[in-house]
Amino acid sequence: MTLFKDYLEQKAKFYSPDPVGSAGEIAIDVTPFEVALLSEDWKPVAGWRDRDMVDALLSALDRYLQDRPLPVLEEQLDFAFQPMRDRYGSDTAWRQNTNETQARRMVYHGAISALNDVMEALDLAVNILEDLPPPNTAFHSKVDYAIYRGRRKICVDVKSWSVMIDALSMLERPSFHIELVPGRDSAKKIINNACLYMASHKANWLALTCHHKWIFLRLHNRPANGTQGPYITYSSVEEQPNNTKPFRALLAMMLAAEEGLEIESKADLSVPLLSIEEEDKEDSNKPQVDPDENTSGAYHRWGKAPRQRLLRTQSNKDSENQPNQSADIMISWTQRQAPVTKWFSFSSVDKSGPYLSLGQGPVQLRLQRLLGHGSTGVVYEAKRDASGNDETTDSQSYALKVVRKGEREEEEGALKRMYNESSAYRVIEQARKNGKIGAVVPRCYGLFESQHMLLLVLDCEGMALDPQDWTSMAQRDKVQIFNMISALHRIGIEHCDLEPRNIVRTADGSYKIIDLSSSSFHDCPGIKELPWYTRGGEQCYELKYMYKELIGKRPLHVHGVTDVY
Repeated sequence: MTLFKDYLEQKAKFYSPDPVGSAGEIAIDVTPFEVALLSEDWKPVAGWRDRDMVDALLSALDRYLQDRPLPVLEEQLDFAFQPMRDRYGSDTAWRQNTNETQARRMVYHGAISALNDVMEALDLAVNILEDLPPPNTAFHSKVDYAIYRGRRKICVDVKSWSVMIDALSMLERPSFHIELVPGRDSAKKIINNACLYMASHKANWLALTCHHKWIFLRLHNRPANGTQGPYITYSSVEEQPNNTKPFRALLAMMLAAEEGLEIESKADLSVPLLSIEEEDKEDSNKPQVDPDENTSGAYHRWGKAPRQRLLRTQSNKDSENQPNQSADIMISWTQRQAPVTKWFSFSSVDKSGPYLSLGQGPVQLRLQRLLGHGSTGVVYEAKRDASGNDETTDSQSYALKVVRKGEREEEEGALKRMYNESSAYRVIEQARKNGKIGAVVPRCYGLFESQHMLLLVLDCEGMALDPQDWTSMAQRDKVQIFNMISALHRIGIEHCDLEPRNIVRTADGSYKIIDLSSSSFHDCPGIKELPWYTRGGEQCYELKYMYKELIGKRPLHVHGVTDVY
């Protein structure tokens, strides 16, 4: 008879190819808006290394399993621990570990899938969710994997080999003390996120891994050694190759969360805390994302029309001549979302833009809730502060689109798309002032920035359509939306991402087009050839496609197609 604990000790290991670091890989960081949602106890975070944590987890696992026999045939579990290079044959993707994508694939098809099989064999089936945001809808950062039964969960955060090595520079110390504020050091970013994940998910355990190396973190919800709030303990590094300890420790973490296994902590809390620099100073030599850069590709298309690029800096003379220039703004969470009011300052990027003014600054806005997030950024609903110095306290809702400044490729791409979207709104607002276009998109109040974030302020008009709304929509509504698309084309803007999710229905039943981050300058042949659907002339792909999608084969007898909408 094979004992379950003996089986795991012998076979719970995974193929781990030699990792190769990729130059330029950078960790993502927390945003100040999310940190503000945590209680004040979380603002300083203390951590102590517990060299015996893994051994304590394994001892607890052995006590739990005791002399329990393997509940299934060995062959049924052998597949879970079979080397991935054997399981997937000639697929070379399993023979290297060079980036975060490959690391995530190996962790998921290795340790996480095996954990699912073992928990099922224990009659404790778990749910595994990938890229899961916290239950509080105001948060948007997603942990790579959340594994849970009921309301109890553990988290797994996967990094590339290069980023993991950066994390070890902090987690091999006997202790640390940090402030949860954005920084440039990759190790600090990783700890920032680990703390945010555990606090926002209310998870007491988190595994940090690149597949080749594992570190386990534990949240203690009581003060210790002079700390004012929760603190973290973290294990020594466990290597994956030819080692069953990482998986067995992960299994013990899951059982500790679900079954209440008592895990003894031997961290020496008397070790003095080593303080980590709280805030990186602004580096004047750091290259900035240039919105005027003539970058090719789908993410930045306004290079085709230099006269319509966003000018990031303007002379004081230009600013003074603009009566509607946007004031600087202050942003905080509404008091029901954040325990303590903290204001974040943003200054106008494009002071000479044609945007509608928010009023005399600084204008104070309070975030109400998270509306959504996508590849460019996250969108919050905000309202004016009713208790501050802002004299205007109307009930108008604003949509605040926020992009984090960072050095990762996806962060730089998001910044370029945000500048691109701001350029599109600049053109639209100027056309609106000149009477060339009507209420096709939400009103824009300009682009703002802080040290860590870029922010676009728009009117919050309504909720986005569902995918099925395209087919169930009344004919007059389809005509209205097509007219709006045509109006954008007439002033030189092609949306390039028209889906129901980018159309909102307003309170009065009308529609607005949103999300211009993928838009491009467009000399529309379809507008010149109207009505192009009855002629054989040059056609515009987007108009042709949307006509087919919205109108179908029915003739479009609408005078508004050729008028200013």
